[in-house]
Amino acid sequence: MEYADLQAKIASVVVETHSVEIRRWEASSTAEAVAGLVPQIEACGWRALEVLDEFLADDDGDNDLFAETPQVGSSKPAGVQEVGEIAFIARWDLRRRVTQLGSLDENSELWSVIALCSAIRRHVCKACTEVERALCRALGLRSQLEELSISELGIALATRRAYLAFVRDTRATEDRLVRGEIRHDRALRSTSSNLAKIVGRDVYEDMRVEDRKELRALQARILSWGRGELGGDLGARRLWLDASAVAELLLGVQQREVLREHDHALCGEALDELRGGRIAAGLLRRLGELEGRDPDVAELVASGETGAERWRPVIERIYARLSDTLGSDPSPAEFSEQARA
Repeated sequence: MEYADLQAKIASVVVETHSVEIRRWEASSTAEAVAGLVPQIEACGWRALEVLDEFLADDDGDNDLFAETPQVGSSKPAGVQEVGEIAFIARWDLRRRVTQLGSLDENSELWSVIALCSAIRRHVCKACTEVERALCRALGLRSQLEELSISELGIALATRRAYLAFVRDTRATEDRLVRGEIRHDRALRSTSSNLAKIVGRDVYEDMRVEDRKELRALQARILSWGRGELGGDLGARRLWLDASAVAELLLGVQQREVLREHDHALCGEALDELRGGRIAAGLLRRLGELEGRDPDVAELVASGETGAERWRPVIERIYARLSDTLGSDPSPAEFSEQARA
């Protein structure tokens, strides 16, 4: 088989799997999800397995490029052998997950169905993308999946932006409630709109299932309240407390290790730059990502402040807290040298 054909097949699997929208089944019944969603995910899983099997095939001895166990003294380039190793591991794990779909039926819990289908969708996209990238590295090909590729950090950053926007709006609405500017019914309608925005984001499919379940449950309760099923003003007040609790729960995204490491490095870079007395515009925009780490960040970014006098104590506070949680405390200068290396 030509290398270009292998690459095209794996890219096709990723595009097909990535296009499956699981979110549309999250408000369905289990029976509907099992009948409609599971077959789609199962087909994508088996299609991926077929391609990986083809990668690893050595039927007639002419196509041993991706043999599972490279022969001693093999003349294959190390990078090409890496493709086979990645494909073998990906195939083993994917086959185990896909076979679990057979245990799902209409008596399964809906979110168990959603969780397994989400895991398989994510695994197919991630594993096959890794195989395609390894193939490109080994043979000097250009990736066909650059537009679809999104790193774990990229997903975490996009998720945090979505969550912080929801938290920001919820807190602003709470302030208006306290001042008596609006009633709880209007606050809930605003929350319902914000929930719809989160569900509609591109990153939603990659958000953690536990978070999606909480968001969907809140969304469903607000819809029930809108239909008059959860009482009047008292029901609205109780539901608003639930909405506020969910908003605060979403702040747990800050504890993800990939974000703590990213923010720690960003703080180190900022402290290094502040030695010159000022933060450049490009870095200032990036510092907006630290909004949930300290209450002063949003104000400083919004004001366009670039001076060291106001920024340094804020960045130092965040940097120190993150250093404690990560169990390391490299100096900003050391980080800067590592980043340039």
